[in-house]
Amino acid sequence: MSLGPVLTTPRELNHVRTRCVDVPNRASGRWVREVVPSPIQGHDDASQNQDWLRENGVYLITGGLGGIGIEVAQRLSREKPVKLALLSRKGLPPEDQWDAIVSNPVNTALAEHIRNVRALRARGAEVSVVVGDVTDESSLRRALAEVRQSLGPLTGVIHGAGMMDDAPLSIKDADSMRRLLAPKVLGSVLLDRLITEDLDLFVVFSSVASFLGLPGQVDYTAANAFLDAFARDRNERVAGRSIAINWNAWRDVGMANVAQAT
Repeated sequence: MSLGPVLTTPRELNHVRTRCVDVPNRASGRWVREVVPSPIQGHDDASQNQDWLRENGVYLITGGLGGIGIEVAQRLSREKPVKLALLSRKGLPPEDQWDAIVSNPVNTALAEHIRNVRALRARGAEVSVVVGDVTDESSLRRALAEVRQSLGPLTGVIHGAGMMDDAPLSIKDADSMRRLLAPKVLGSVLLDRLITEDLDLFVVFSSVASFLGLPGQVDYTAANAFLDAFARDRNERVAGRSIAINWNAWRDVGMANVAQAT
């Protein structure tokens, strides 16, 4: 996570130059970062070959009721019949209250969450909204037990939980940085520790910030750099595929959109 201050400091302080050197501690040498082009399949080709997605598989999506979480859930449900566990810190009210909430113009955000879940179910997905805090071990343990009881053993994880709090280095404090780091860093560690199934896939949502280093995002850059390293490490330890996706800003949804709106 040292890449956080290494990459962002020169962006904010023009007179400072930084470099991160991986000191060799093994015979094979040291790590050197390199960015290379990678071809992306067309939408039609990708839709015809979704071997990574298992029919009736159980997929946990953290940040599951957020804009990005719902976008991912919708995509999975379009590809194959799946079982989706949407992990949220607040969850939803009992289902016998949903009609009243949706019809009440005051409950705009809550009503939208309900409509999204109903749309997933209408498409054929089995959906369970589970309350849990990915940064709290006991809370996450309870949530995973609930998922297994209601949907079955986990097949895959899409870890999309996170937060953003842009501010220059000069006014950042330790507490605010810990809060921002927790969902991505501690959340990944706890998911890795508590999930005992041999997953087909474990996807973490990283960011271009992890190698660009954006001003005002020292902690966000560090958190995403951790995710990149976490995915590589997990690939070497356990079965299945672990991958970090370095997203740019999502159009109309996600943390960047919220930041612009506010």
